[in-house]
Amino acid sequence: MSHPWALSLQGLLPFILYFVPALFLVVCFGVVYSRLTPHNEFSLIKEGNTSAAISFGGSLIGFVLPLCTAIVHSVSLLDFLIWGLIAIIIQLLVFFAVRLFIPDLSKRICDDQPSAALFVALSSVLWFEPPWKAILSTKAALALFWDLHPNHPNLLPAFIDESPGEALPPGWVRKPFFSREGANVELATTNGERVSSPGPYSEGPFIRQAFYPLPTFGSGHPLIGSWMIGDEVAGIGIREDDSLITRDTARFVPHAIVD
Repeated sequence: MSHPWALSLQGLLPFILYFVPALFLVVCFGVVYSRLTPHNEFSLIKEGNTSAAISFGGSLIGFVLPLCTAIVHSVSLLDFLIWGLIAIIIQLLVFFAVRLFIPDLSKRICDDQPSAALFVALSSVLWFEPPWKAILSTKAALALFWDLHPNHPNLLPAFIDESPGEALPPGWVRKPFFSREGANVELATTNGERVSSPGPYSEGPFIRQAFYPLPTFGSGHPLIGSWMIGDEVAGIGIREDDSLITRDTARFVPHAIVD
């Protein structure tokens, strides 16, 4: 078996191969951005201009984030460099687009007006979530999955709860659509035990899902969560609670996957 240090060093060369070009692109971005904008960010920052630091810092973060994504997803070093250049162009376009909205943008930054600088910084760092994620972020998706794939071995029966005011029958769990961290979850075990948790989602709406008992180790009930990227599992996390409901006070349990 290879020594852990040897395994770590195996990734050193790929790290250097991408770190050096990434650092070069960051320097290029700073130089090009400072040259093409009407004001000199570096001179203003040296003079203590907070607004210049905010606007340039936001633009730098907006450039570095897609650069990190390019490192992960690029198929070659050339591919990475191309996407890095595209990221530089996008940040420059963002600045000039903001200037259309605030024609005296450079003057405001030179005058150290934070409002203008914050607008540039926030415009440089934008995240777009596709609308379909709004469905997956609610418990209603569990009922939708069961409706599309009834009796699937990886799913529990789940339905929209049309009578949330009624007592929950044994063997079922009631969950609010938008609940987080086990808030306002109510369950009735098959032997009649009832467990519930408080929270801000008492108004519903709710789903009703079949109860599946978590395993018990000592006084803890562990729950495994999986992270998916595309159709592939990319990681797991184990949370453990003393209650059958996994709440925001649950412990995050260290784990290791050993061959």
